[in-house]
Formats: sequence, C-alpha cells, structure tokens
Amino acid sequence: MKESNRQPGRTDPMETFRRRRNELGELVALAQQAAQTLRSRALSTYTRLSQLLDEVLPLEPAREARVAKAVSLDVRLLRQLRQGQLDPMLVPKMALAELVNALRLDRASLLRLVSADHMAFGAVAARGNAAEPDDLLEFEAALDRIALDSPDRISG
Repeated sequence: MKESNRQPGRTDPMETFRRRRNELGELVALAQQAAQTLRSRALSTYTRLSQLLDEVLPLEPAREARVAKAVSLDVRLLRQLRQGQLDPMLVPKMALAELVNALRLDRASLLRLVSADHMAFGAVAARGNAAEPDDLLEFEAALDRIALDSPDRISG
C-alpha cells in the first residue's frame, strides 16, 4: 500500500502479520528450548514452575517481551513468574495456560509445577493477597480450551 493511501491510525496488515509471526515464533523457540533443557535435566528435578521458566525463557528483553505478547501477558508479570515472585493463580488463566502449553509438558507435570508455585504463596494468602479457591479449576479449564483447539486433535 502506498504511504499516501494509508489512513492515519491504521496499522499496516503486513506489519501486523510480521509482528505476530515473530511473537509466535518465540513460542516455538520456547518449546524447543524446553525440549532441549529436558533432554539434559529430568523434569522431576524441577519443583516449581518458576524454576523451569527461569531455565527456558529467553534472556534477551526483546525476545522475552515477544513471548509475553504472544500469550497476552504483561512482560512484568512474566518476569515475576520467572523469578517466583508472583502466584501464578493471580495472572490471567488463559495467558498462563498458553504459556505453559508452549512448554509441551504432560498435564500432571504442569499442574504439579504450577501448584507448587501457587502453594509457595500460602503465607501471602494469609496476609490477604490470596488467589481464589477455584483458580486452579479455572486454570485447568483454560488448558482444556487450548487442548480443544490443538491441531494435534485434528485427524486427516
């Protein structure tokens, strides 16, 4: 599209496509990094989601921001999750589900790691900054929605 024909305030569709492709490419890279990491270190050695995220999330701020954007999560929240400074049940459940889905772990392991980080905030909950009791169920429902949309389910 000619620059003179572009309407003010409208985003170029090709630029939007390229940006989104780069964001989703970071999720693919995240899955590859998780697989590579788990070839050299057993999943059972990780006791919390934050430990695994710290191992597999990119260190470069721009790449980290693209991962956050790809799962519709504020990059500050992603950093807090990575550092174990945020109860995962206090972030949007769909964003959390999309993030952990990119790791391509079995459901039992995902729930174990997320629950461990959640339980670490028990003392915080006693002070009034608590997640809701149904948050884990809501998170599991978000995982179910992602599984329903998975191309792995589609048979030829």
